[in-house]
Amino acid sequence: MSDTVLYLSPHFDDVVFSCPLNLLRESKKGREAIVATFFTEGDQSKTAGDLYDTRNAENNEALSLLGVKGHSVGLIDAPSREPGFKTFPQIVLSEPDSDPETLVRIKEELQSLLVHFAPVEIIAPLGVGTHIDHLLIHEAITSLEGDVPPLRFYEDYPYASVAGAFQLRVAQLGIALPVQIHELSWPDFEDAFFLAKYVDQLLEAEDQDQVIEELENQWRHPPAVTRRMSCHELSNCSLKETSRTAEAANAYRSQLDTFFDVDRKREAERLWKIES
Repeated sequence: MSDTVLYLSPHFDDVVFSCPLNLLRESKKGREAIVATFFTEGDQSKTAGDLYDTRNAENNEALSLLGVKGHSVGLIDAPSREPGFKTFPQIVLSEPDSDPETLVRIKEELQSLLVHFAPVEIIAPLGVGTHIDHLLIHEAITSLEGDVPPLRFYEDYPYASVAGAFQLRVAQLGIALPVQIHELSWPDFEDAFFLAKYVDQLLEAEDQDQVIEELENQWRHPPAVTRRMSCHELSNCSLKETSRTAEAANAYRSQLDTFFDVDRKREAERLWKIES
């Protein structure tokens, strides 16, 4: 019986956008990958039901292309929860403690997943981009009590494709910027942020000042550095691997126009281990 690796995906596309090469290569290592997707439901309307049915079907297609299995947890996506995270600022500026009930639910679900799948390792979101659902998953797994398997963290794509977004998240966590990451200035990040496709699509003009003011405050006034992180990088993809991972990412047809200008091809991936 092969070892199981549990990948935590806030939404249907997050793990496949972020670390498809790792998923594709798990079987070559004699390990079975399970992608547990947490926020898989919307409100009770037919429109929302149809959307999440579509996204579930896209997810099944993508995971099949990568040769891995999926598991849907069934929690409600941020915009549909009460009190709800309806706007871009609410989604990217809120902290996990703003939704304590959901945080508790995630921890309960994680405990069940650990019992059911008995994973030897967990791959979780680092929280780059600070989407509230990603932060909740990160907070839940890093604060989970009991016997938790070794953790590594993926860079959340497409948010991590914004120059400086990884640097900001690491600083928010009180982690020293790894030596292999080129340090950027605030203007570099601000420019890259506004050029991002998802920002252009989702950030309303009247909310721009609020978002930039808060992000700049976080950038310029991070907590003290108390931890470091080490990197495991997968690169040198074969043409076949690049084609297959791109095909898997492109299975999420309902999301591509919001997040990407072109088909997404990942030629290298990094997983991170946070050191105490």
